[in-house]
Amino acid sequence: MTTRLYLDDPYQTEFEASVVHRVEVDGKLGLILNQTCFYPTAGGQPCDRGSLNQVPVVDVLERDDEILHVVEGAVDADRVHGRIVWERRFDFMQQHSGQHVLSGSVLRVLDADTVSSHLGEETSSIEIARGDLTDRQAKATEESANGIVFENRAIKTYFLSADEVARLPVRKIPPQKDRFRIVEVEDFDYSACGGTHCRRTGEIGLIKVGRRERVRKNVRLHFLCGARALADYRWKSQMVEKLAVRYSAKATDVLGFVAKQAEENKELQRRLDNLSERAMEFEAEVLLSKAVPCGEMKLVRAIFDHRPFDEIKSLARRIADSDRAVVLLGNRGDKGQLAFSCSEDLPYNMNDLMSDACAMLDGSGGGSPSLAFGGGPLVENVEEAVQGAFECILKGE
Repeated sequence: MTTRLYLDDPYQTEFEASVVHRVEVDGKLGLILNQTCFYPTAGGQPCDRGSLNQVPVVDVLERDDEILHVVEGAVDADRVHGRIVWERRFDFMQQHSGQHVLSGSVLRVLDADTVSSHLGEETSSIEIARGDLTDRQAKATEESANGIVFENRAIKTYFLSADEVARLPVRKIPPQKDRFRIVEVEDFDYSACGGTHCRRTGEIGLIKVGRRERVRKNVRLHFLCGARALADYRWKSQMVEKLAVRYSAKATDVLGFVAKQAEENKELQRRLDNLSERAMEFEAEVLLSKAVPCGEMKLVRAIFDHRPFDEIKSLARRIADSDRAVVLLGNRGDKGQLAFSCSEDLPYNMNDLMSDACAMLDGSGGGSPSLAFGGGPLVENVEEAVQGAFECILKGE
């Protein structure tokens, strides 16, 4: 049984221990020690990182009453000096203690239980037993949680028997045990928990509720605490200030300017689409006027340079739909591209024609008898490929 030093003092960062057992974990060495400061992945909280005799600890796992330290290298000594990464430990202390305060606020403000919680590397979340949550309710919950932070209440941990726990307003009692570790936010929240926590709520720092999402019949609240909330505020503040400079506006007016520009952009895009449509119609007429007569149909061919292929495909379809024509278009860009089209009533197979043409580009393509696209890396052969298809049509092949 591993003695868990973090239960008594989560602020302890170094320790001495004896190696009790060595095992292999996915090709790496795993060490079981007689005692440790390393918190294992458990209860929705990620494990600590650090080192044993300066060898990096890459994972910490819980195996019954033992804690397994997975290391990135050899540790031959029977005695080790352990060191945890304090910045990571304190970050998760802030997130975990903040989660307890937030869940307590959810219960008091919304009369809703926390169904589950997750502490992530970048963001954390709780899932609450509510079908929906308004902006006003989310704000009230956030304000309640931060009020507890500002009051700097004590956070206590202690062990109680099942009978003693039954006399406390514990939010969620886990499966039956002889003893429970209780984390109490003074006169506010009581939870059975084995995680690492701050001594006082003031150490949590700001609790910021983020986005909300529906999960099954519940609502998931994402949140940030402490240094994470500060970092989030910092980049968002910088972004708003840059936008304010960009629009020569007050920070509080930026949203209005952005919304106005978005509407203007939509109108400009509508006008651009209309002009593009008219230009495409005109271009189709020009190409048809230059088409080579071939019996009762017209044969259109053209080569473009670095033109968006979607435009070329649209142009091929438009011409074939507007007249009895076979359309053979090529594009010389980063690679060679081909777009072949013909009117539905013409006895030609663009798919077969495309296969032969793409072979000249060392590429591939396909489609239907009336419309096919393709390409390949031999850009220099685009004109030859179009010309080959053109001659096949002229010969009636």
